[in-house]
Amino acid sequence: MSFFRNRKLGFKWYEEKTVASGANSFTLTNTVPVGAVLKISDSKYGVEWDLTAHWTRSGQVVTLTESSLAESLTFQIWCYV
Repeated sequence: MSFFRNRKLGFKWYEEKTVASGANSFTLTNTVPVGAVLKISDSKYGVEWDLTAHWTRSGQVVTLTESSLAESLTFQIWCYV
């Protein structure tokens, strides 16, 4: 977890979201506090998805940089403050 190297962060919340094939976004249930860091990975392959390279966030909506997913994936989202 590269973003932990220079920051002391505390765990705030965790949730999972499934994105259907052909879609590219999901809405978070939990509120993201100002200054929080999200860690997002997919549960199928265990790949960590990086901010700006793989996704962006506006409010509670996370949009993947892929125009649409080729397969359904479940994402694990951790919020650290």
